[in-house]
Amino acid sequence: MRRRGGAGQAPLLRRYAPLAAVVNDFYFALHTESRKTPYPRAAIAEQLARAGVLGN
Repeated sequence: MRRRGGAGQAPLLRRYAPLAAVVNDFYFALHTESRKTPYPRAAIAEQLARAGVLGN
């Protein structure tokens, strides 16, 4: 039986964890603080660039 997960997923998690944290913080604020919470466009773009998804 093959185990799911493993060391192959660790780089992926390290790469995208900061982006997930930004989006999660926005989602949490949107639902618990104010529906007028500003979308974190700059922070998301920054994390995407750091992850190598957006070329600047």
